[in-house]
Amino acid sequence: MIRDSRVLDDEVVPDHELILHRRDEMDTLVSALRPRMSARDHVFAFGPTGAGKSTLARLALSLLEEDGEEFNSSLVDCWEHSTRSDVLHT
Repeated sequence: MIRDSRVLDDEVVPDHELILHRRDEMDTLVSALRPRMSARDHVFAFGPTGAGKSTLARLALSLLEEDGEEFNSSLVDCWEHSTRSDVLHT
């Protein structure tokens, strides 16, 4: 039984305490996205459907904003934009 329908909403970002078994991935992603620490222009997250890529990305950006980081970001739906050039263009 699902008690809270928000878990099915793609736009809802859960509290970071609710993300279980992804601490290493979250730390790596936040470090890669942190503007002062990273020389990277882009970060790509890939993996099977339902692995939590979008959820981790949204949470990582939220945590960086809470830390006072300023940055531009984009999340691209790769089902709709599936080629490398289409992702970069979008």
